[in-house]
Amino acid sequence: MTGATKETTLILVRHAVTDWNDGQRIQGQEDPPLSEHGREQARRLAAFLRDAGGWGEFRPGFLSLPPAAPVYTSDLRRARETAEMLAQVWELPVEARPELREMCYGRWQGLTGAEVALRYPEEWQEWQANPQTARPQGSENMVEVQQRVVQLLTAMASSHPGETVLVVSHAGPLKAAICWALHLDLAERFRFNLRNCSLSVLTFPPGKEPRVDLVNFWV
Repeated sequence: MTGATKETTLILVRHAVTDWNDGQRIQGQEDPPLSEHGREQARRLAAFLRDAGGWGEFRPGFLSLPPAAPVYTSDLRRARETAEMLAQVWELPVEARPELREMCYGRWQGLTGAEVALRYPEEWQEWQANPQTARPQGSENMVEVQQRVVQLLTAMASSHPGETVLVVSHAGPLKAAICWALHLDLAERFRFNLRNCSLSVLTFPPGKEPRVDLVNFWV
């Protein structure tokens, strides 16, 4: 079979943890590095991918062959550091793409939810009521995030037919992509979790809509 007649698999990885994650601070497009805990998470996931351990006879097909494409990553440091550690497994290059960035939260970035609610109560109330379209001052909204990430992922699937591609991004864009694949309203993204350094999988069969094969697997 040629590549054009085979499924393309995108392994979607949420970046490993930072001190801001642990402090429940809104990171958005601010650029904190991984914490030591985060680096350990990335090392553990890299070792898992290297050995494909833990799956036994039920190992999914997407782990049968190593990726051949570059590891694509958000250009934010927490994602790049995660991607670089995973790329070492197969000695792959890392290609940073700004389309994979987290949503920009404008003036909320660096604050906790409680601090936002206190400082900007009207914006916070709008976010609670309309989280897919609300736009904090200086930010984008989740509809725009979904548009940019879906456009990139579909282009990746087209340009890497029949391959397995590793993509490192953030909770917001990855949840938006999963909602798109499942035909879910963006408000439904709060009904599932993506842990730091978790794996989710989108499969693109030729000529068909994408399929969600895995969500929030972590080691």
